[in-house]
Amino acid sequence: MFRKKIKKLSDDEKKILEQAIPTSEILNGIVHMHPSVKRIKHPHHGFSLKWNNPENRQKKVFRPLSKNRDRILQLDEVGRRTIELIDGKKNVRTIANTIGDEFKFDNDKATAAMITFLTMLQKKNIIQISVK
Repeated sequence: MFRKKIKKLSDDEKKILEQAIPTSEILNGIVHMHPSVKRIKHPHHGFSLKWNNPENRQKKVFRPLSKNRDRILQLDEVGRRTIELIDGKKNVRTIANTIGDEFKFDNDKATAAMITFLTMLQKKNIIQISVK
C-alpha cells in the first residue's frame, strides 16, 4: 500500500488560512475595478486589460526590453463579459449567475470558476472584492 505523506503547514500558511474569507462571504462581496486598469479592445487580440506593474517583477538576470512596466492580460469572451459586469454594485453571486445564464453553464461550475478567476484578478490588483 502507498501512503501519502501529509505536509505540515508552515506558520505563514496557517496565518493565510486563518485570514481566508469564507466562500459565502465572497459570493456576497461587491466587486470593484481598480481605477488605473484600462480596458482595451484590440482588433487582432480581442479584449485585454492593461495596468501598471510598479514592482516590475522581471528577473534581474535579464535586462528589461523597455522601461514600460505595463502589464497586459488577454481575456476570452467569458472574461470580457465578466469585466463588463463589474460595476461596483453587483456582487460575485450575481455576476456568476449572469455568466452562467448567458453562456449556458451550470451555476455551481460558473460560481466556482468565477471565484477562481476573480481571486486571480484580485491577486494582480486589478479588482477588489469588498465583503461586509
